Amino acid sequence: MGVGARDLRECLLIQLEARNERDTLPWRLIHDQFDNLVNRRFPEIARQLRCSVEEVQGAADTVATLNPKPGLQVSSEDPKYVVPDLIVERVDDEYVVLLNDRNVPRLRISSAYESVLREKKKTDAKNSGDNKTREYIQGKLNSARWLIQTIEQRRRTMIKVMNCIIREQREFFDKGIAFLRPLTLQQVARQIDMHESTVSRVCSGKYVQTPRGVFELKFFFSSGLETEDGEDVSARTAKDIIKTLIEEEDRKEPLSDQRIAELLHEKGLRIARRTVAKYREQLSILPARFRRRVA
Repeated sequence: MGVGARDLRECLLIQLEARNERDTLPWRLIHDQFDNLVNRRFPEIARQLRCSVEEVQGAADTVATLNPKPGLQVSSEDPKYVVPDLIVERVDDEYVVLLNDRNVPRLRISSAYESVLREKKKTDAKNSGDNKTREYIQGKLNSARWLIQTIEQRRRTMIKVMNCIIREQREFFDKGIAFLRPLTLQQVARQIDMHESTVSRVCSGKYVQTPRGVFELKFFFSSGLETEDGEDVSARTAKDIIKTLIEEEDRKEPLSDQRIAELLHEKGLRIARRTVAKYREQLSILPARFRRRVA
């Protein structure tokens, strides 16, 4: 935890004590009513502590400001920054893909080694001596050329993949995440005439800066869900709708997974309750009973 605590309960108590808030209502919630607090049984807590439900809600809000992992604030681990490998810019009505390597020097073979090889050929021809040194240099030059060609090929492949993504996800770039379409690696591989594994390697750990933000290339690949009219939509689109519904819900009567599934069905999106629950968990959103507020 970072504060010498043995569990979450003790961790939160230590933080309140450091604020000189021992024996306050938030402290008592954690110390005496932790199980009820976790399960948000506010009426039961109010009855046992002889206070109003609104006061319990306010104390719970204070508890929510505490850090369950305070040690991360003083972690010596360096922050990790995402540097996009590609940049997508809108020029008039088109999107242009650029490699973000302006500050990276291009690899090239030193002319000095090629000169040494040429001189070695002349010397060997005159002396009819050992060719091992020349063969060694030639082998290293061939390896260097192969490495440069491989890097250039990967650069070209990255641009091909991104251009294909733009074609397939044009509505996302124009209108936003609600218009993200289902897309697979296989579809892209087929369009650019490459193997699926090649596309996967190119996309792995690569990021692109777009007018709509910075995304990992794999963000654009998603399974599909079918609407009532037979149209496919991206699973990420469904997640975005679920997130919006929960953000706009009545906090006193939060939406259950079943109700969210029904609302999605009204929007023409066929999705099961268990799928809603899976997507909600992937979005790190608590179930309805834990989102309910009494005030």
